[in-house]
Amino acid sequence: MKNELTIGMPVQAVDGRVGDLVQIIAEPEGQEPTYLIVRLDRDPPKEVVVPVALVEGVAGGAVGLDTAGEALQGFPDYEAVTGKTTGGRDLIARLRAALPPYRPFTEAATAKLRQRAASDRPAEVGTGMAVYDRAGSEVGQVQGLIGDAERQEASHLILRVTGRPTDDPRLVPADLVDYVSGSRLYLLVESDYLAGLPIYRSEPD
Repeated sequence: MKNELTIGMPVQAVDGRVGDLVQIIAEPEGQEPTYLIVRLDRDPPKEVVVPVALVEGVAGGAVGLDTAGEALQGFPDYEAVTGKTTGGRDLIARLRAALPPYRPFTEAATAKLRQRAASDRPAEVGTGMAVYDRAGSEVGQVQGLIGDAERQEASHLILRVTGRPTDDPRLVPADLVDYVSGSRLYLLVESDYLAGLPIYRSEPD
């Protein structure tokens, strides 16, 4: 894929153009790209970190992402990095992003969520489910769900990180979920990426 990706390429989401590819991040151990830096078409400008796992393909001189343009707004903000670096792990470890307050959309403990590995079969996701990264390591539990109240579809998971009870929970876009197996939920990204996801901040009473 690295040979197909070129800086400056337009980037397309499933619902149309979203911006341009401005940087390719590779892990220190290998040459394959791990993350893309995409400058979104918005004012003020914003550059977000997108995992390569969301690249559907490269065609017609454009990078196609298997996610919606609106969902990209919640991805880690590259400008939050102190000192830009091409080292994938250093980059993600230094990402610090925050979003306005969110409130869980329902008191119910479960909601529907599209599985990327089985897009025609939505999965039932519930609070307390164990969450695993791309390498198969447990990274936390589902603390809550955010999304469409009427349709009971989750757009984000609230992730409580394993072994770090003092850390703020993270907002994980539903597009980063690979599949659900029983009471386990598997992500498309490795644990390093989670540190750069937005912090979940509940609305004050």
